[in-house]
Amino acid sequence: MTNNTLDSVVLTDKEELFAQEVASGATQSAAYRKHYDTSNMQPNTIHNEASRLRHKSEVSHRIDKLKAKAADVAIVDAAMVLRGLLNEAEDMTEGSSHGARVSAWAHLGKHLGMFVDKSEVKTEGNVNINIGFD
Repeated sequence: MTNNTLDSVVLTDKEELFAQEVASGATQSAAYRKHYDTSNMQPNTIHNEASRLRHKSEVSHRIDKLKAKAADVAIVDAAMVLRGLLNEAEDMTEGSSHGARVSAWAHLGKHLGMFVDKSEVKTEGNVNINIGFD
C-alpha cells in the first residue's frame, strides 16, 4: 500500500486508541493492555500481540503520522516562544518596558543555560538545611 492508500484506511476504535497511546510515548504492551482485554493473557503473549499490532502497516503508518504531527507542533511552539522573547528583548520602541526587556533577556539566558540555579546544603547535627538561591 502507498502512503496515500494508508491515509484513507480507517482503523478500528481500539487500533486508533492504541496508536495514540504509542505515539504519546506509552510502551506497546502498556497501550495494548489499556485498550484490549488481556485478563487471560501471559505477559509474553501481550508483548507479542502488541508488537504484531504495532507493525501492522495501517497502525504503524498512523503512529508515524501522529508522532510527526506532535513534533511539528512542538518545534513551532518552541521557535515561536524564542522568537517572541527575542523580539521583546530588543524592543526599544516608544511605550516599551525596560523591565520586560530585562525579563526577556533573562528567560533567553536561562534557555541557553547561562544562569544556573544554586542551592547550598548545610548539615547541623542530624538535620540538613537546604538554602536555595535564585
